[in-house]
Amino acid sequence: MWRDSEEPHITAISATIGEVWGQDWETLHTGHGNGALGAALYLARKHSDKTLRQLGGLAGGMQYPAVTMAIRRLAKGWETDKALARKVKRAEKMLLVNDVTPARDAHFSGLTTIFP
Repeated sequence: MWRDSEEPHITAISATIGEVWGQDWETLHTGHGNGALGAALYLARKHSDKTLRQLGGLAGGMQYPAVTMAIRRLAKGWETDKALARKVKRAEKMLLVNDVTPARDAHFSGLTTIFP
């Protein structure tokens, strides 16, 4: 779903989500109700300077309100689903430990498609 050649940090986010969820990203991003896409969008939003509109473009043409709703659904879901909350927290820790998420305003200057 993410294109390796253009956004290595975004690719690292999806790979980490796949590792934490225990499935490959290609399967996860098309699944409904698993929280994987929302988690990837949440982490990309939190650790990049991309706007919601840009993230939507990177997510294969999602409109920015859909990106907002995916992130909100994730946040609402982790209030009641502690396993989901642990997965997102673990993924974020793994990304930070491996130092693959850039600081805001770094590395994410160009808009590219990250979903095949």
